[in-house]
Formats: sequence, C-alpha cells, structure tokens
Amino acid sequence: MAIPALREVEKDKTIEEYRRSIWARENAIHNEEMPYGPGPLKKLRDLIFNWLDHVNEAIKVLIKAFTEAKTWVGLSSKETRVVEELEKLNIQGAKTLANRIRTTRNPQFRIGLVSQAKQALEYHRQGALLAIEAPIAEGARCDLLIREFGKIGAEETRTIVEVKYWPGFSRMTQREKEKMIDKMDKQLKKYMATGKPVILEWYGKLPPEVEEKLKDLREQGLRIREI
Repeated sequence: MAIPALREVEKDKTIEEYRRSIWARENAIHNEEMPYGPGPLKKLRDLIFNWLDHVNEAIKVLIKAFTEAKTWVGLSSKETRVVEELEKLNIQGAKTLANRIRTTRNPQFRIGLVSQAKQALEYHRQGALLAIEAPIAEGARCDLLIREFGKIGAEETRTIVEVKYWPGFSRMTQREKEKMIDKMDKQLKKYMATGKPVILEWYGKLPPEVEEKLKDLREQGLRIREI
C-alpha cells in the first residue's frame, strides 16, 4: 500500500524539478547567461533603447518644427508678401508688426494688422514713414507715425495715423458697435491730446454711427480718409 504514496512523492519531485528548470531559464534570461552567444538579449535591449532614443529625438525635432511652422498657418500668399516686405524695412516697429501678423490666430485681428502694414508700406514708398507702433504718450502707441510738410521751407510735421478696417461691423449688435466706437473715440482723443495732427484712415465707407460719433473730433482737427 506504500506504492501510491511513493508515486505521489515522485510526482511532486517531478513538478518541483520542472519548476526549478523554469526558474533557472528565467534567471538565465535575466542575467543574460543563455548559452547561445555573448549577451544577445543585452544587445537586443540596447538596440531597442537606442531606437527609442532616436524616436524621442525625432519627436522633439518634429515638435520644434511644427511650433515654428504653425505661426505661418492661415497666411495667404498676399499676406506673406506683406510680411516679407515689412521685415526688409529698417523702420522702428516694422519687424514687430510682421511678427504679430505671423503669430496671431484671430483672422479678423490679422485683417486689421495687414491693413496697417499695407498703409505703412505705402507711406514708406512715399518717403514719409517714420515709425510703426510708435509710443506717443504714456500707455499709448499709434499705428503709424509719418512726416508731413506744409509750405515750402516749413519744418516737417510729425503726424499720427490710425488705420481701421472693420469688415464685420455691419453685422454686429448695437451694443457691440457702441463698445467698439467708444473705444476708438477714447483712443483718438488720447492721440489728439499730444498736440500732433491725427489722421484716421478707414478702409471702405465710413459707417454713419462712426461718422456721428467723431463729429466733435473732426471739428477739433481730426482728419478722416476713406481708403
């Protein structure tokens, strides 16, 4: 009757030997002591890690390239030409304006900046442009600062030019219109307080609401040009 018990012992012994052989293989893999070649798993691991390092570097390069390139996303060919022309000018604020056009993500805001840039380039062609985004008072910068001449022999006059292009103005609510007009009115009053001549250049037809609001400033010397 002892034979079955002996068989159980042998069975347990076989299982234990099998387990030990599995553990031995695992330890050999872990310690890179497999008999086929000098550390092949280590080489494989190193290859994988090297590959991952290259992938990480490639990702970093792609992220950097995308970050630099995305500033140009959305620019039309005409806007790109305006930016390139601005960057060639040796005029205060030209490169700053070019960078703002490149980096802004708001299409409506970009339209205004490009309009400002076009007028700056036109005044530069006339030899009248002095500065872009020029500081003229505490906390105030004007779109353009140009030189004007009166009578022959007279000294040049430094004139402030504010460029406005509001293509979506007619579709705004009355409250939104009033808010924009009031903001512009305060801006122009700050410019006029410097004692310099001020020109408002408006792209398109001046809306009746704007014309009414600026009536007093026009009487005080504000000049308005529709362009």
